[in-house]
Amino acid sequence: MKKIGIFTVGGSPEPIINAIKNHYFDFVFFICTKGKPEVASERVVDGRPLKNGEKIIVNETGLSSHNYKKLPLDVDIVDDINAISSEIEKKLLPEVESMINQWKHVEVIANFTGGTKSMSIALALIAINQEGWELQVNAGVRPNLIKIDTGDFPLYINKTNLKYKGERVHFNELMGKFFYEEILEKVERFLKDKSLPNDLRQELMILRNILRVLILWDKFDHEKAENELDYVLGGLREESKIIKKMQPYRIWLKKINGKIRSNGFAKVIDLFYNAKRRAKQERFDDAVARYYRAIEMLAQIRLISKYGIDSSNIKCNELKGLPESALELLKKLCEKGADEKGKLKIGLVSDYEVLGSLNDELGKFYSERKKHLLMALEKRNNSILAHGNNPILRDDFKEIEPVFEEFIIEGLKSLGVHINEGLQLPGALRDIGIIS
Repeated sequence: MKKIGIFTVGGSPEPIINAIKNHYFDFVFFICTKGKPEVASERVVDGRPLKNGEKIIVNETGLSSHNYKKLPLDVDIVDDINAISSEIEKKLLPEVESMINQWKHVEVIANFTGGTKSMSIALALIAINQEGWELQVNAGVRPNLIKIDTGDFPLYINKTNLKYKGERVHFNELMGKFFYEEILEKVERFLKDKSLPNDLRQELMILRNILRVLILWDKFDHEKAENELDYVLGGLREESKIIKKMQPYRIWLKKINGKIRSNGFAKVIDLFYNAKRRAKQERFDDAVARYYRAIEMLAQIRLISKYGIDSSNIKCNELKGLPESALELLKKLCEKGADEKGKLKIGLVSDYEVLGSLNDELGKFYSERKKHLLMALEKRNNSILAHGNNPILRDDFKEIEPVFEEFIIEGLKSLGVHINEGLQLPGALRDIGIIS
């Protein structure tokens, strides 16, 4: 395997000389400064000594002109991390990529011991984000706070740990918009790294498993999500922060699945929060479709639980035991829409009209809000996910969302149910106990 070394060069050549002697690089890049010999570090690479005993890297390591290259930077930018990063990326990355393509099996080691602080930081950040690059710094006995004088040795740094700590900020941004699948993809990429420390691997495995639960939940696969969550939490210690954070979600999920008794409208509330997640992602058509279904389901659950009317399977020949006003309305609906077997399915508006004919609290509420709701439904009906060809744009959604949202919240309240009896899914790593 070929080996490429990349060094930031300052005024002390000894650590670089030691690192090169320890590795026997096939090619070395030196990131240095150019300018007057007394201030520029390119002289330390292959220039003339300014004083007796001064070491020059090429002379000390035996590098020949065909296996090293200087990448000199202007002195004016050596304290500007952004400028240095841009210059290094522009000059270095194409060269390294060309060598990797030519040699195939290549180990790239970036050592940031030398150079200015900004040069070191810039190289370290670039190396952290390059797939397959190793990161090194020289360490040794330090008799003072200025520099390591002797006995230094190049040590590998676990860059995956550093990169993950940076990525956790990005994970929180993604979680804030409920992009669980995007986080899962990145987590699984980290888990493929064989150099992961055990504590980090364990954290990532737990995060991966919880993300899988949340993805299942987000896609309405509640039963599988519950089973997965039980399995994940069952493998943790009782005092785990993750159990404490996730237990309320576990209980709520069991209510949705009917394993724990609830108000009977858990799935409506879950749909409501699902719609809000889609809205946060600016997937407005999806959000409206979910709000619509929540409004429809609210009426359907009320009809079946209170009056035994299954609005998806009304048997027109068996209508009985209902108030006259309700029977009259249902018979009219049957005349218009029953199939050859005498069965009828009714939609959202008819659901609420039937509730109104039953003098139901939710039916009364609908009558009060009917005008505003029907106007919002008209916009929904023209969308590509309903009966039309038009997408729901931001301005349309701003008009529709408050009407649908208020209808669900207040409609539930008319039945003595509060929307905050349910939970929105986690929107940050701390919500699941990963970070305190």
